[in-house]
Amino acid sequence: MAEAEKVHVFNNVPLLLFYTHCYTGKEAHMRKFFLILLFLFPFQVFAENNENIWDWNKANLEVNRLSPEIFNILPKKIQNYLKSNNYLIPQTYDEKKPHNVISGQFIKEGQKDWAVLASKNFSSSILIFLNSNTGKENIIEILPEKDINYLQVIGENKIGFSRRILSVNKDKLAMDENDLSYYHQEYGDENPPPVTHDGICDSFVDKGSVIYYYYNGKWLRWFVSD
Repeated sequence: MAEAEKVHVFNNVPLLLFYTHCYTGKEAHMRKFFLILLFLFPFQVFAENNENIWDWNKANLEVNRLSPEIFNILPKKIQNYLKSNNYLIPQTYDEKKPHNVISGQFIKEGQKDWAVLASKNFSSSILIFLNSNTGKENIIEILPEKDINYLQVIGENKIGFSRRILSVNKDKLAMDENDLSYYHQEYGDENPPPVTHDGICDSFVDKGSVIYYYYNGKWLRWFVSD
């Protein structure tokens, strides 16, 4: 059992939000459960005296958010949809190559889908374009979060955006006994469904990640060892 913190901002006051991480022997799992929200008075004083260091709102404004047109791998109609709806694609601090656009068979075997971490009004969600289409009935939106919730201190006087999505091949989704134990804790005695397609990993860089697997109209949290 381990803990990791994420800084949130409320009325320009930094707060720490603690999570519980649940691991296998290889420390590969993270289950996000909100435990406690602490007001950090000393941290607040430090922040007030060092506004340029801990200015989370300023850092949020400075997140590198790219135009969809940068991503040549995206079908043109998806680029156009994102642009016309004022979406940008936020980039993590640790990767220079454009990212947070992925493809895979996320809904069913044999169908190529696209997933994009799409940001608008400083909040991001994962938009999934079924079979590469952009009609309303072909777009699924999941896991909305404020971008500021994915900022972290990355070095002296530096803050970086840290949310990244990845495609997880179906061949990597087999659960061992420990994984099944976590699954049963989450969903009860019923066994997980058969793996027939890919999953989506939603990652907080250097903190942890959760894999999501679509089944029977729902997104299941999927527990897999490295």
